[in-house]
Amino acid sequence: MLKVFFESNFTVSIHNSLFYDQRDTIGWDWKEYKPDLAQKYTVNKRKLYIIKDKHSSKTYKLRFINFTDNPIFQYRIITDY
Repeated sequence: MLKVFFESNFTVSIHNSLFYDQRDTIGWDWKEYKPDLAQKYTVNKRKLYIIKDKHSSKTYKLRFINFTDNPIFQYRIITDY
């Protein structure tokens, strides 16, 4: 997994060495707790994660859109070979 921004047309070469094997690499820092807000959590919609599927040849970019009781996210396939 590699952290970049969703809207960017990045030219980073994606190598296996940039990815982590841990399933919990994304963690919880994609959202921030705001006790004074009605919704309680804010999400940086510009932050994205590059995820490579080990079992297929697909690479995705994923971003979180919102968080109330469950995460709401968006993804796109970057590569499929």
